[in-house]
Amino acid sequence: MERPQRRSITLKALLRRYLGRRVSPQDEQGISTWYDSLEDRDYAVFASAADQERIRTAIIDEVHRRTYPVRRPLRWVAAAAVAALVVCSGLYYYYQVLSDGRNTYTIVRAENGVHKRVQLADGSTAILNAATTLLIPSDYNQRERQLVLRGEASFNVKTDASRPFKVQSGALQTTVLGTTFNVKAYPGQEMQYITVNSGAVQVRRGDGGTALSSYVLHAHEGLRYLAAQQQVQLEAIAGDAAADWQSGVLNFHNIRSRIWCMSCNGSLTFLCN
Repeated sequence: MERPQRRSITLKALLRRYLGRRVSPQDEQGISTWYDSLEDRDYAVFASAADQERIRTAIIDEVHRRTYPVRRPLRWVAAAAVAALVVCSGLYYYYQVLSDGRNTYTIVRAENGVHKRVQLADGSTAILNAATTLLIPSDYNQRERQLVLRGEASFNVKTDASRPFKVQSGALQTTVLGTTFNVKAYPGQEMQYITVNSGAVQVRRGDGGTALSSYVLHAHEGLRYLAAQQQVQLEAIAGDAAADWQSGVLNFHNIRSRIWCMSCNGSLTFLCN
């Protein structure tokens, strides 16, 4: 029973000497004879078909284990690159609108079906209608009071003659000293609508254009601006009707033809003639 073990040990030692070139010619001849005899024998690599399948599965699992950790960081890097591109694109857009290279902005958004009240640093307030975004520069109330609006909001402005209050909404810029007014300028809609509840505001092109002259609106007056035609319509308004949205009221005053109404306060969408 012990002879195969002794033979195995002897063979190992002999192979070590052979690899180290420390064998005699007789030993080298014996090793060559033993090696040549292996080619004439059939050896079962696997003990059974089940053993072969078990080893195959283990190899595949090991390959997957070593491969997946490499793929995940690549997907993460790709996602991070896309996110960085989106963020940089957004920052570039805001830079084009307002930034002088020294400012950052707080972005306040009212989602669909929500009104949001914003308290500004100078004591002024803004109530945002649904689906509205307001950009507030970090130096607001330090050297000037200027905001960027996309959507609709009602403003109650604290009086400060040294720093006029300005709201940029698309092509229009509204400037006030102290008043309550409403600006409606949703992206994608052709018309902007500015109304004054109290005090007075000045409205002009705020993007460098010259097509719109400067207009001064007083309490209960409104201005409609049709961007495609660059046309201005002035009108009288009844009280604070333009801000009826704050109480959930839809106002159809002066609408004579086809109406398209899309309410961001819920899922209301309807057409009528």
